[in-house]
Amino acid sequence: MKTFTFAGTALDTDGTAVFRATTREGYAKILAKEGKTNIEIFSLPHAMTKAEAKAYIKDSAKQKEMREKFFKLNTQPEGELEPA
Repeated sequence: MKTFTFAGTALDTDGTAVFRATTREGYAKILAKEGKTNIEIFSLPHAMTKAEAKAYIKDSAKQKEMREKFFKLNTQPEGELEPA
């Protein structure tokens, strides 16, 4: 079974978001040269299959969103509430 050490997403030239998995460290530069945009390639903690990498990236994005929301809620000056 093939495994990968980097994974993420990029927008194709037609605007379609595509999941990418690779073993190349400089893959983001290759995608940029091909005209891809919004490139987000991450180093995986260990070699993973494409399905595992996709689940890991999805979970990481969810965790990032939760952290950002937590810090936004907990950095409001006292007495001020975030609008609902």
